This record gives sequence, C-alpha cells and structure tokens, in this order.
Amino acid sequence: MPNYRTHLLGGAVSFVIVYKLAGYCSPEPIQNLSIIGGLGLALLGSIFPDIDVPSRMQTIFYRSMIVVLITTLIFKLWKLFIGASALSCIILFIRHRTITHQIWFLITFPLALLFLIKNKTSFSLNLLMFFYACFVLGALSHILLDFGIKRLFRRRL
Repeated sequence: MPNYRTHLLGGAVSFVIVYKLAGYCSPEPIQNLSIIGGLGLALLGSIFPDIDVPSRMQTIFYRSMIVVLITTLIFKLWKLFIGASALSCIILFIRHRTITHQIWFLITFPLALLFLIKNKTSFSLNLLMFFYACFVLGALSHILLDFGIKRLFRRRL
C-alpha cells in the first residue's frame, strides 16, 4: 500500500497529463493562477480517497479544507461553505475503503460540486472543467496506486 508521498506524486503526474491535454483542447490559454489551482486540486484529489482514516492524508485534507472554508467566507459563498463544512463532518463517520474508494463516487461527487459552483459563480466552464479534471484524475490515480490496473478494472467497474 503506497504512502501519502506516492499518492501525491501520482497526483502531480495526473496534473501534468490534464495540463497537457487542456493545452491541446482549450481555446484559451491556462493562466498562472489556474495552474496553481489545478495542481492543488490534483494533489488534493490524490489524497482524497484516504480522508476516511486518521493519517497524514487526513491531516493534509483538513488543512486544505480550512483554506477552502476561509475562502468561501471571504467571498460570501454561503452554500459552498455549508457544503464544505458538511463534507468535513461526514467524513468522520465513513469507514475506510468504502464510498471514497468507489470510482462512481469520485466522478459524480466533484461533478455535483462543479454544477453547484457554476450556478452560483461567474467562473468560466472551461476553467471549472479543468479544475474538475485535475481533481478527478488525481483521485483516480490514488485508486490505481492502491489497487493496480488489473484489480482496478476487475473490481471497481
């Protein structure tokens, strides 16, 4: 079982893949701040599946959530603040390798957040899709590193 450093490396590789693909597919160039945000989301996604167990990854996740909560308060995004707060609390009641290690959850949960953010903010859809892809590919890299390719497709899909 890989440690958090291996998962973070997987998230960084995932970010590079998404960044390169976005460079080919996106009609507009990706700005520096968006690159930092995408890298941060890929790294967060790479440790997200293990937030249900007390570990270094859970500590990193909760520290990141503090930044998210402060940001939502500054920009007065109350619904996002409530959602992020609820997520932080719900995770305390989830057993390890249950829902957070399911591919369907790792794809649909961030997608629901994407729709919520798109409806409440003026961010461009291209930027939000870039952020979504960074997070999801980072999270899928975690599953790949935990279970391997053969076991991943045999057990999870």
